[in-house]
This record gives sequence, C-alpha cells and structure tokens, in this order.
Amino acid sequence: METTTLKAQLRDSGTKGQLNAMRRGGSIPAVCYADKQEPLLVVLDEHEFNVRWIPGKKNSIFTLDVEGGKKVNVIVHEVQRDVISQKVTHVDFMFVDENKPVQVTVPVKLVGIPVGVKVEGGVMYQDAYKVRISCMPGAIPSGYEFDVSALPANKTVYVSDIALGDAKLVDSPRKVLLRITKGRSES
Repeated sequence: METTTLKAQLRDSGTKGQLNAMRRGGSIPAVCYADKQEPLLVVLDEHEFNVRWIPGKKNSIFTLDVEGGKKVNVIVHEVQRDVISQKVTHVDFMFVDENKPVQVTVPVKLVGIPVGVKVEGGVMYQDAYKVRISCMPGAIPSGYEFDVSALPANKTVYVSDIALGDAKLVDSPRKVLLRITKGRSES
C-alpha cells in the first residue's frame, strides 16, 4: 500500500471565527472519522496539502503524522472549497484499516467505438461515469476501462458487467452503465 505522508496538528473544535483565522494563517481545518471511532480534529498546512493531494486521485491513501507521534492512515472523503477563490477550506478524511475493505468511488472510461454506432447508425449514451466498489485499501484501482467496440445497437450494459477484479460492487447491479439505441428507420 503506497501512502503519502502529511504533517498534522491536533486542534479543538473551535468557533467559526477561529477556523477562519486558521485559514487566513495558511492552515486547513480537517476531521478524520469512521464508524464507532472518536473523530480526530486536525489542522493541515495548506501548501503541503495542495502539493501532495492530486484532485483526480481522490482515492489516495494518506498517513497523517499527527503531533505527538500518532500516525493514522486516512483517505479523502470530501474536500470543501471557497466558492470564489477555489481554495481548500476544509477536508473530511475517513480512517483506513489496511486489514478491512473500504468503499470508494472510481471512474469508468469507455474505450472504442461500438459496432452499433459505427456500422448500425445507433447512438451511445453513457449513464454512469463512476462505480462504487468495496476493496482492500492496498488494491484500490485508479479506475476501470470498459471496451465497447463489439456492442451492437439496442444494447444496455449494466455496471455489473464491468470486470472488477478483487473488488466487490456496492452499486446496484441494475445500475445502467451505457445504452446504445437505434432510431426508427424512415419509411
């Protein structure tokens, strides 16, 4: 399991004014939580977080090196931004236990041009761009590719048709990934 280390300091819950003062000082308030665990309130260095966090890699695992020698593995659950400046204003992390599966959302990329579009004149609609899975933290995929080249017109593909490897599908297996429709021919 490859992780990125971030330094963090413990913080009190604080008032809105105190949290805004932290932000003006170049820090980002954050919280780490999980079921049946006490939340851990921390402060991150804004510059360090912005350098190490890649928005497209939402499922990256971080090791928070909290003052006092405590180290915890976390995954980014949500990043809040200022509407105007787009600066990160708050981060929600979820604790990760390397021996327990985590639920994550990963992107799905369609590859190729379906026969139903290229030859039969159909139109493809991608209904789902992400799929929610459960897997071990060390096996979180960056995404899935689904080859649509052989698909005919009037075909519906479900997220359960994606080869997930060791992961398990959390989304409904009846969630539509894509549809290829063919219009009626003019007489």
